[in-house]
Amino acid sequence: MPLSQILLADALGLTPVHVNRVLRKLKVAGVMKLEHSALIIADIAQLVRVAGFDATYLQRRLSSGKAALTHATRPVTQPWGTG
Repeated sequence: MPLSQILLADALGLTPVHVNRVLRKLKVAGVMKLEHSALIIADIAQLVRVAGFDATYLQRRLSSGKAALTHATRPVTQPWGTG
């Protein structure tokens, strides 16, 4: 399915102008290239740096989710002593 910059912008809640500028900057930086209507990530490590991706993000979210689940499943004591 072809994906235009306008559709991409709409899906991301951005303006087409902003999407165009970001894609152009990524191309100039050598992070991505367009070949035969396909977007190719040419340098994943550079994309990670540009995006500020933190590989431990999901582990932290899962750990905090387990803590929240533990707190949520503890028995609730009624404030008036009936529970």
